[in-house]
Amino acid sequence: MTTTKNFYTQDLPPKGGYNPIQTSRVALRRILTPAVASGLTIATTIIGGIGYFFNYRYARRDQVELRSAKLAVMPMLLAERDRE
Repeated sequence: MTTTKNFYTQDLPPKGGYNPIQTSRVALRRILTPAVASGLTIATTIIGGIGYFFNYRYARRDQVELRSAKLAVMPMLLAERDRE
C-alpha cells in the first residue's frame, strides 16, 4: 500500500499546556445596594401616596358633582313622568 500525505494537521494543545480552569466562585457586582433599594422603595411609596391623595380628591369631587346633578334633575324627571 502506498502512504498518502495527510492534508490536515491535528489540533494539539499549546506548548506548555492550557491555563488552569478557574473553579472558585466569582462574586457578582452589586448594582443596587440595600440602602439604595430601600431609598427607592420609600421614595416611590411617598410619590405614589401623594398621587393617590390628589387622584382621590379629584374622584371625590367628581362624585359629589355627579350626585348633585342627579339630585337636581330627579324632580324634573319625576314631574315629567307624572304628567303623562
